[in-house]
Amino acid sequence: MTTFNLNVLSASVADSIVDWHKADAKAADVEETASSKLDVLCDALIEAYPENTLLYLISNTSKDSLSSPELYADLLTVCATRLKKSILALMAIDPDTLAPSLGIDSNGDKIPNPERVAVMDARKQPQSVLTDVRKAVKVRLKAREFDALDADQKLEAIEVGNIVKFQEQWATMGKRADKVLTESELASVADSWRQISMVISAMDWKSEPDH
Repeated sequence: MTTFNLNVLSASVADSIVDWHKADAKAADVEETASSKLDVLCDALIEAYPENTLLYLISNTSKDSLSSPELYADLLTVCATRLKKSILALMAIDPDTLAPSLGIDSNGDKIPNPERVAVMDARKQPQSVLTDVRKAVKVRLKAREFDALDADQKLEAIEVGNIVKFQEQWATMGKRADKVLTESELASVADSWRQISMVISAMDWKSEPDH
């Protein structure tokens, strides 16, 4: 098992992240798949932070975050095990030692230093891994909430989910309409579109607090 110098992150969570990284998704035994390892990781995080789990998995500088600087640093340290050696090599470079730009182009704009850009992008990769973990935890928290409902509550939750999804899809269609319809076509359906939008937005649904 990989050894880390961690400040506050538990060994069980760190080990679970490493196991998830090392798992062979094509293994014959389902217990060895990356998906099953991710399940273990999510369970470990939920057990370690049972209340408002997701708020421990965002930057300590973010609004409402419950993560300390030490915890967030630990999480990123272990999430880096998911990265390729080439990315880790770029992360090890101090961007302050690289020039931000390589001069000025013919338009008077600065020419970004591609090496520095690559280093800065590489340094964002552990956060991306942690974001994937957070999304996976959120899915499992939602599943746990659903499983705890009785039959009637489950039916209501499904109906609410369908309404919310439909409202989101309609809103997306509205944003894209002007990209596929001409100005005259938009004008011809404007009144009908507004009426339908009012009906859809008025659909009753109950929102549940995020974790």
